[in-house]
Amino acid sequence: MTLTTIVIAFEISSVRSASNRLLAAMRGELSQYRMVLLVPRLAAPAPPAKQKMVRTRRIEAPRPLAVPNPRLLRRLEPSLAEFVNDNPEIESILTREIVRDVDNKVLDVHRLLDRSSIRVSFEINEAGQISGRKIDKSSGVASIDHLALELIKLLDKYQMLRVTKGVEKVFLLIDIDRTVEVSLEEQVAESAELDVVRRQAQNMLAMVRFALVKEAAAILLNDISITTGDNRVIISKSFEKEALTDFLIRYCLADQQK
Repeated sequence: MTLTTIVIAFEISSVRSASNRLLAAMRGELSQYRMVLLVPRLAAPAPPAKQKMVRTRRIEAPRPLAVPNPRLLRRLEPSLAEFVNDNPEIESILTREIVRDVDNKVLDVHRLLDRSSIRVSFEINEAGQISGRKIDKSSGVASIDHLALELIKLLDKYQMLRVTKGVEKVFLLIDIDRTVEVSLEEQVAESAELDVVRRQAQNMLAMVRFALVKEAAAILLNDISITTGDNRVIISKSFEKEALTDFLIRYCLADQQK
């Protein structure tokens, strides 16, 4: 046992001595060489990509016709033609804008009759004068929107709202779907004035009914509903499309079919 231990110890010592001599020889050999560390060159950072300027093309409103086309005016009844002639702004829209939209297939009467709507609003001061006219919901046709705003201006021109007291703002909605819905909503300053405004609306409808011919008055003014609530007076009417269709066929559809 003792002999075995001495032999193993001797072998371990011999291995260590040989290992030390080998390492010393390698150090001496390597000391004769110069070591150079090669580091790969890093690629230069790429310059930041130039951001492309995206130019948005401004869509300009279609220009009215330079030369008016009166062919739609020739279709109007004499009393309506006289009314248009007395109002150059309305005449200009009919002869320069509506004709343009009809010819460019922008104004499609069939589509308007199928489903469409327009909502306009305006304010009224104490003297009954109109301000702040705007389109709250477009019909989708520029000439129709323009015509609606100009017709509202005529309420001021003919002083039709001078007798209106207590009304701050008016909303007019025309909605065409299965039927034609017309709603005139008057916003009243104080709830105590609701009854006064309601009577004013009734008197105005009576005046309009007296001014219109019997047939037109029946189509426009019969079965009108006047309701009040939440500081608002709402005048509304619903009628079938046939009356509107007959009118448009007479003045528009026949022209488109040529």
